[in-house]
Amino acid sequence: SWELVEEGESNSDDQADEDAMFVVQSLEQSLYPLRDVADRVGNEVETFAEKLDQWSSQMQEDDKHGAVLGLIADYRNHATGTLAVLRGRHEAQRRVQLKMEWRKRIHRYARSHDCGLRCEDKIATEHDRREKTGVKDLQQWQAEADTWELFEIMLEFTHPSQDKIAEKAAILAHLGEINRHTSAIDLWDYFVLEDDLAMERRKIVRWLEQTAETNEIDVNTIVEQLEAHAGAGKARGLWSQGWLETRERIKAEKRMRLWDSPVNSTLPRINNSDNTELLVSTLDPDACKRESRVLEKSDQWFEQAMWLACWEMLRRGSPWSDIVEWCQDRNESWRAVSLGAIHSGDQDVTCLEGPDCGSLWRRMCFAAAKSGGNSLYEGAVYGLLGGDIQSVEATCLTWDDFIYTHYHALLLSQFDTYLQSFPDRLPSALAHRFGLLDAVQLHGDPSLAGRRLVQKLRGHAPIWNEAHEPMKLIQGALIGKDFRNLLVEVGLAISKKANPDDVQVSALYPLEAQEEKAEPCSIVTDPNALRILTHMLLAFQDLGMDLGRDRNVIENIIVAYIEFLCLAGKTEMMPLYASRLSKNRAKMALGRLLPAIRSPSEQLQQVRLMKQSGIEPIEVLREQYLFLMSHVTTNVDVVGNPGRIGIIHYSTSPFLPEDVEPAEEAVIQSMDWFLMLEGQWDVTFQALGYVCKRLLILGRIRAVAEVFKRMPFEKVSLSKTSLNIMDDNLENGDATETRRKTRSGSAKPFTTRELRPVSPTDEDFSRQLMRQSSRVYRELEQLVKAVMALNEWAKVELEFREDQDRIIEKKPHVKKAIEECVAAMAPLYRDFLKNARDGTPAFFILFSHRAEYANAEATRLEREQSDLRTIRRLYLPELLLRHVVALNSAGHILTRDYMLKIMDLATIVATPESGLADDLVATNRMQELVTSFAESSQALLKLNEGSAQRKERRRTRGREGKTLAIWDVGVRNEGD
Repeated sequence: SWELVEEGESNSDDQADEDAMFVVQSLEQSLYPLRDVADRVGNEVETFAEKLDQWSSQMQEDDKHGAVLGLIADYRNHATGTLAVLRGRHEAQRRVQLKMEWRKRIHRYARSHDCGLRCEDKIATEHDRREKTGVKDLQQWQAEADTWELFEIMLEFTHPSQDKIAEKAAILAHLGEINRHTSAIDLWDYFVLEDDLAMERRKIVRWLEQTAETNEIDVNTIVEQLEAHAGAGKARGLWSQGWLETRERIKAEKRMRLWDSPVNSTLPRINNSDNTELLVSTLDPDACKRESRVLEKSDQWFEQAMWLACWEMLRRGSPWSDIVEWCQDRNESWRAVSLGAIHSGDQDVTCLEGPDCGSLWRRMCFAAAKSGGNSLYEGAVYGLLGGDIQSVEATCLTWDDFIYTHYHALLLSQFDTYLQSFPDRLPSALAHRFGLLDAVQLHGDPSLAGRRLVQKLRGHAPIWNEAHEPMKLIQGALIGKDFRNLLVEVGLAISKKANPDDVQVSALYPLEAQEEKAEPCSIVTDPNALRILTHMLLAFQDLGMDLGRDRNVIENIIVAYIEFLCLAGKTEMMPLYASRLSKNRAKMALGRLLPAIRSPSEQLQQVRLMKQSGIEPIEVLREQYLFLMSHVTTNVDVVGNPGRIGIIHYSTSPFLPEDVEPAEEAVIQSMDWFLMLEGQWDVTFQALGYVCKRLLILGRIRAVAEVFKRMPFEKVSLSKTSLNIMDDNLENGDATETRRKTRSGSAKPFTTRELRPVSPTDEDFSRQLMRQSSRVYRELEQLVKAVMALNEWAKVELEFREDQDRIIEKKPHVKKAIEECVAAMAPLYRDFLKNARDGTPAFFILFSHRAEYANAEATRLEREQSDLRTIRRLYLPELLLRHVVALNSAGHILTRDYMLKIMDLATIVATPESGLADDLVATNRMQELVTSFAESSQALLKLNEGSAQRKERRRTRGREGKTLAIWDVGVRNEGD
């Protein structure tokens, strides 16, 4: 009985949890720093999983496209909702931070252009240097909301819905045919509607303008910062006076001396305030360029700041009406006229008024940008309006700025090419006379332009860090329509990180042949980016993406997210995402992560969720214990000595270790899962039997003992069926008597001959099938009981011999220990571990006459028969020898009757049914057994010779007629 196992050997629940996680951590080297942030995971994980689960259960196959778009909208809505909450908490702090950043930017710009501004080098405050976790969260959610919006935009073009196609056709029909009376605005609408690529670029440009508006400080605040730096420290209020310092200087000169007429070619020489350069003589906007002279330094700053403000408004997509109003408020209406804003509608990306749908005006803007101006921002403004790239890139500071510049130029270049197909709208003479950058030709194949641009920017030094940020990688892949390659890149990076030095060490991520191309990827270590990428991948799969030969690599992303959920304690979500993997990968991923779940209620929930997700729990649980068993090493003290195989050092000392190792503990805990399965008798005992056999073959006897301590056959049986399978007549407590008979050896073990050919519906026959399929497990339990009993005997005997002062008091304990040894060893001597039917499914037994079943069963039985033979030869000879030693010791301590039992063992060994003789011969242990029998006989003779009550003992016979008289060498016949 399991009372023989010490109470102290059991692990507490807390210790079991630690052991399980130890195994997960030691066997699976995690990818992450994600471990460090797993405890920071927010409710977005649950929300996304909930949305995905609802979508999976409610999705209609005939409207799959619309359902996917609805799911993406839910993700975006969650991001924007979270963003709104964070804005309420941290918007003021974010504005302070952005204002500080703009102060630094203006300061750097002023110093680089020597505008004479008095700005302190050290403008950051202590508040600016503090960590702003709240603002970081706000920025992260803003980036996520922007990314989901971009994803929706791109899906409109990569996977257009029938509604969108019908809507587009309706608008075109409403516009009618293009003719000479078609307005420029309608012509623009035709252009973007007929050319999907143009519509796509237009929407991306709009998206980039919106992100600039939401991620940067508003233009009015920028103006305030510019005003604060204007006039060398003098307060100027609203800028409504233009070049004030220069104008005052020119007026002063006019009062002092005669002024030449404007038509005079000789310009008056006026020095600036510093007497270093010549000042302009007129206040025309192009005076600096035309006269090659300068303004007063404060006015230079004013001019450059005005163009900077105009650039920011254009970059953010401010309505043209707002730009006009802003210029008019500052008495700078001419700027609005030069920008074309005065003639444009709020939804236009360029001026469409004037000759040739604004073509001539755009060419003049392009020429102005190329000829330079008073500042970089003036060139950038006209370059943007004229479709130039080089002049605009000079002011680009972010990844978004560069993408915006190129896509804006591509869009205008496309429109110009479109207009050339209408000679009455854009005469060829005009197109050839005044050049315009052909951005389409510059970028090559239009279908690859976006991809090439994104790849180019990833290597662009000024924005290298930003271009490799997780969100920018995702946004770039969407814009460049290169999402699949990003998935492969991230999948390879995951595998590379999990298997450093090109050595397979990860149990979750296979080593890939392409890994020499893999580069570190920031998405791998960013849990939010990993979540976003995973759900985008699932959406693309639902829209028909075929992973093809890259499936194994790409699925690393989903597995990484499942691992993150496991580390974050969100194990209930793992089956949902595992169901989106291929069958084998899902089984592998869950099987390697289940050891982290220790609570029985959570295990039950996990089994239920796996079934709901279409994952077969049995396959996962089998994968789990096979994986864990692969990390249990051979005990070299048991099976590592080829000269003498055995588990017992042939002595009288205890021979079992006190504790199980962590890897063994994990295997044992994996068996708990099978108790969570409803029914599944055959599967459960097949798994239990397999694990116990493998552990025994590896010499892990203590681990096997722990298995049977926690999951004895009786407990497992009662958890699987209400039938009493051990005895047809067992009712109302008769099981105790049967167990007593089994221990004493009077109850016969179950054999295959007991099967009765009755109907499969017969309850008795069902019991017999269940007995048959669980027989090996029950016999292994007997084996372990025998080992434990002999180990306990060794402890009791050792204590008895070391404490001679309490011999009388200890003899009852000695007697109990040896009796339990005898009872435990008895079943091992009759037809033991010879029937390889462990976990045999019932249909194999019922239909074994069919060839297809018979062949499969024969192969399995041959393999299991080999395992059982190995176990018999590894353990039975040792246990038999140990049993002889125990009986010999008991004969000296208690009564010589136990020595008679040694003589009975000789008869049992000689019986063919026991198979012991074959095992002893095969392991070269027969000589040891014969020697031990001879030594025991000699010891018995010596004990009898010294007895003064020899004759009395001759008359005393045992219950079975046995007597020690035959061992009395001094006895004589009664007639003598």
